[in-house]
Amino acid sequence: MGIPATWTDADGNARWRAAASPRFWLAAGRALLELLRARIALSRLDVADIERLNDASARKGRQAGQGGRADAQVANLVGFVVPRIARRVPWRSDCLVQAMAARRWMLSRGIATRIAIGVDKPAPGDFESHAWLLHGDAIVTGGDIRRYHPMVGHAPADDPGAGDPGAAGQRGTRCDPAD
Repeated sequence: MGIPATWTDADGNARWRAAASPRFWLAAGRALLELLRARIALSRLDVADIERLNDASARKGRQAGQGGRADAQVANLVGFVVPRIARRVPWRSDCLVQAMAARRWMLSRGIATRIAIGVDKPAPGDFESHAWLLHGDAIVTGGDIRRYHPMVGHAPADDPGAGDPGAAGQRGTRCDPAD
């Protein structure tokens, strides 16, 4: 299960071909379904629920490194498709909705992930929050998280160093559906 054929435009943005594989279109349908489920679930979500979702994922799924290349391929596919479909749905599907959708999809494949939420204070009186999904130290959704200070879900109990924005790097895509 690989990522469909892509190319990079002059601005460095990944683009997918209109004649993508049937596997891509199946993944796009799954992303659409998971984004809808996540959007509905968000209306009932409390901050404490994020930690419960992370704990359930850790109990039920394979941790990073246990599933090998197959888990990495699923993470890459999910991280590629979810943000692209999120930009095209008629409801708001920003970073938290994307992280929730990708988490559920990956857990259905037996892959443990965790949702992290961080904050940034770009200027006095300003406040920004952002959510991303991690599989081990790899960012699945959420893009470049270096400027955010993790507040929720950044380190599982058995790995206190995991989720460090500096360690996680910047693989992935931005969650802003307007991009």
